[in-house]
Amino acid sequence: MAYRSRKEIFRNGESSLLAAIRQGCACWALDVETIREIDARGVKHVGVLVKESQELYVTTVDRFMDRALVMNYESQGGALQRYLPLKYFKKKAL
Repeated sequence: MAYRSRKEIFRNGESSLLAAIRQGCACWALDVETIREIDARGVKHVGVLVKESQELYVTTVDRFMDRALVMNYESQGGALQRYLPLKYFKKKAL
C-alpha cells in the first residue's frame, strides 16, 4: 500500500486534475522495483491510500506489469516508475 497525497496524481502536463481525468491521463505511480518485489512475493493487489480523503485506490499487480507506462526519473534523483491510469483502479472510501 502506498500512502500518497492527491497532488501526487500524475497529470501528464494537464493544468488540473479534472482535466487529466477527462483526458484519461491521470495516473498513480509506483516504483518498478517495488512492483517487482511484491510480484515475486505473490501479492496480487496493490493500492494507494490518499492522505487527505482516506480514499483507497486498488488494482492488481498484473495491471501494473502489463498496462502501465514506464518513466525513468533516475537521472533526476528519482526512480524508474510505472504509471497506471485511474480507470484501472477501484476506488473505495474508508
